[in-house]
Amino acid sequence: MDHVKTRIGVIYPSDGVQDDEFWRCVPSFVSVHVTRTLSSLDQRGGGSYEDAHARTAEAPHIDQAAASFALIEPAAVAYACTAVSFAKGVGYDEVLCRRIQEASGSPATTTTSAMVAALRALGARRVAVAAPYVNVVCERLQRFLEGSGFEVVSLANLNLKGMEITRVTPDEVYALGKRADRAEADVLFLSCTNLRTLEVLEALERDLGKPVASSNLVTMWHALRLARLTPRLDGLGALYRLEMT
Repeated sequence: MDHVKTRIGVIYPSDGVQDDEFWRCVPSFVSVHVTRTLSSLDQRGGGSYEDAHARTAEAPHIDQAAASFALIEPAAVAYACTAVSFAKGVGYDEVLCRRIQEASGSPATTTTSAMVAALRALGARRVAVAAPYVNVVCERLQRFLEGSGFEVVSLANLNLKGMEITRVTPDEVYALGKRADRAEADVLFLSCTNLRTLEVLEALERDLGKPVASSNLVTMWHALRLARLTPRLDGLGALYRLEMT
């Protein structure tokens, strides 16, 4: 049945607007199926904005969204939110993966799990990070990366939250990446699945002379790896030129 494509399921928070970036990261024989779940902005249970990320990670909405994929049997399912998937620290992203796999019946990843896998695949030890988040969320991201065995040599951020992030232009992402980079960094990572990055990713790689990865890029790359696929796609940087190991 040549007309049946390999399916990848994506669970995206309800404030996500960069769906087309998921499609750009897969070959023509793969279809992307996106479902929405509540975002941190939907969590009204009191507490701070950053606490809402942890409440979102614990909520049953993720499991319910994952279960909605069971009938179409995707080759992999990804939870596409960086801040939520690192909100409860090292190891909880693996808990999320298990929950999603149990509910969907498919191999699962999260953006944070994919970030770690991609950085390791690129041979990174020292990482420069560019992120749109407020400071306290950036501090949580740095702790997660350090707890996962990486040295964070710099972290530049825009101190934004919520839908403000969706209004950051690719030119501003490029400038943020340049500001974050350090000569000693092995890789530059652009964090947040609501940050538009693919238009500038290869320009940053060329100008900085090192691999550049972003949240949407690594999410789809890792989902494809879980599906046992290794597409080599133009315009997506060094990560998509790696061979399967």
